[in-house]
Amino acid sequence: TITVDGKTRKYWLYVPASLEGRTDVPVVFSLHGRGNNDNPNEGGKPVFTSLAKDKEKGFIVVYPQGRNGGSEQDRNDYPGDWHNAFGGGTGWEATGKENADTKFIKALVDQIQSDYKTPTASNSNISVDPKKFYLCGFSMGGMMTYACAKVLNGTFAAYGSCGGFPLNEFHLNLATKQPVPFIHLHGNNDGIVGINHLHTIIENLLFRNGCSL
Repeated sequence: TITVDGKTRKYWLYVPASLEGRTDVPVVFSLHGRGNNDNPNEGGKPVFTSLAKDKEKGFIVVYPQGRNGGSEQDRNDYPGDWHNAFGGGTGWEATGKENADTKFIKALVDQIQSDYKTPTASNSNISVDPKKFYLCGFSMGGMMTYACAKVLNGTFAAYGSCGGFPLNEFHLNLATKQPVPFIHLHGNNDGIVGINHLHTIIENLLFRNGCSL
């Protein structure tokens, strides 16, 4: 657990034994979708266990837990009726503005960097490379990934969304000094987060980041 602005937030941390003694280890943050959770043994998020423990590709994985729209305490933390977007379950405040969830993810980044700053700082003789922190997510977790690409720009080296795109048209002002490295995966037959407007959104992002269309 970690305390952010006086609130307790939860997350799973997966540190493969194969990383012991390694330095400059990458870290991948994986955000679950609406109604899912941080448990890496369950679906609803990109799961990296087999890749993370690979001796050559090895890395640490962080699975943060979103807030619960069905919880009275969590509902009170949300602006207006945003919690309704969760359908009474878990999710992320993917508005593209600084909020409790963006602060939570940034606090996790700072915590991991502190805990694994040097081999002697960790109990596995591991140190991480802050320039190799990556963020991805599925569905609403992908939406939150887009939100963090704006709010926490520069915190992660690259971003990835699977089945989720930016909400509230904040992609129209997602412009930074440097292009934002991003990979987007989406199914043509996605019946929940439709693909119809996705191409326009991505072209906007490409244009505003100075990339070739």
